[in-house]
Amino acid sequence: MDLFSNFPEPTVAYGIDDGVTVFKAVNDAFETAFGFDETAIRDESVNDLIVPDDARPESQEIDTQVDSGDMVDRVVRRSAADGTRIFNLRSIPVSAEGEIDGFAVYSDITERKRRESELERYETIVETIPMGVLTVDDDWTIQDINASGAEILGYSVDDLVEQSLLKLRRDGVISEGMSDIGEEVVSELQSDDARKEVIEVEIQPERDQTRELEIHASLLPAETVFSGVVLVFHDITERKENERELRRQNERLEEFASIVSHDLRNPLNVAMGHLEIIQDNYDSPSVQHVEGALDRMETLIRETLQLAKQGEMVTETQSVQLSTILDGCWGMIAGENATLEQTADIQIEADPPRVKQLFENLFRNAIDHGGEDVTVRVGFEDGALVVADDGPGVPPDQREVVFDTGHTTSNDGTGFGLAIVEEIVDAHDWNISVTESWAGGARFEITGLQGVSEP
Repeated sequence: MDLFSNFPEPTVAYGIDDGVTVFKAVNDAFETAFGFDETAIRDESVNDLIVPDDARPESQEIDTQVDSGDMVDRVVRRSAADGTRIFNLRSIPVSAEGEIDGFAVYSDITERKRRESELERYETIVETIPMGVLTVDDDWTIQDINASGAEILGYSVDDLVEQSLLKLRRDGVISEGMSDIGEEVVSELQSDDARKEVIEVEIQPERDQTRELEIHASLLPAETVFSGVVLVFHDITERKENERELRRQNERLEEFASIVSHDLRNPLNVAMGHLEIIQDNYDSPSVQHVEGALDRMETLIRETLQLAKQGEMVTETQSVQLSTILDGCWGMIAGENATLEQTADIQIEADPPRVKQLFENLFRNAIDHGGEDVTVRVGFEDGALVVADDGPGVPPDQREVVFDTGHTTSNDGTGFGLAIVEEIVDAHDWNISVTESWAGGARFEITGLQGVSEP
């Protein structure tokens, strides 16, 4: 019995009592793993002591198998001393007469099963994500690639596995960009932190077709020497084209602003100069009307330039503190009788000059409609930056068009103020809406803010 007692795997000598498998003896490893003393469980049902309730039907099948004298080799769950664990159960019947009808060995495979489960989840993720994942060994031979990755490169998995990136480049299967991540990147990975965040390359999966990829590279785990790299990549061609189109749009806006500034301001300045001469010699209501018209043209040109500028997409942002922005623009717009109440102070990622213009236009809108003694509240509620006032508000049937260029309810308004606000919001990829304030006035809510934090 020394061999039985000292066997390293938890082992049971069992008997069959009216079709029920019972304990006859257990070894030291079983007592440690399951927390039972042999004398306390002798002749007790195996199912009653170590089989979880939801595993009873399976265990009864095993009992039938054992009672028939068949060997058992299957994976089971059992209640061990530290909770339910997974075992590989191997049951060996014995033919000798006596109280022992066989031996059962429980090999704990819980950790192995956990690793297998993690590997299965990983493989499922790799195969289903719309990104390419490939691994290369120390000589840049592709060891594995998922279907998405092969499709992005324009080939099948079989075309790429066990092929060298360098050879594929020489054969024209992939472009230089994909394989140029070789020794230089490996050197950077080994000397840095085993990970390179972004590499952008171009590939040509087909003739006359260029695609742009963004690649994240990491070293494969290794105890001593370099063993390979895993590359995660996705197609950013559309995103890069959008960025180029945005730059083209910004250039067109700048060109438009230049035309407005130069070609319209010059004749306007000439007209204003001659008007001053006429005013020195004539005092006529007609002259005053001309002056008013030219002033309005000057305002329209200025706000048209602002509208064009604010329409450019924001490409660089920085952390902006709300209170700092408000301090810098409230005094420029409001008189002594107007009141600003700030109910919260936050930081956001934004373009400071444009955010300043946004608040100036909202404040000017509140004063224009609410009067010189208007009260404006600025705060942050439920993820939205809120600017509200106690003026007359915006009628429900006007809220859909209030941001339209040229829309105004004021006799001398240009209809550009809130249009500029919307342009600034859109340039930051935010959203803006208008509802009713606490006092029945206008309440503007800006959502989709980035980098929101307490200062």
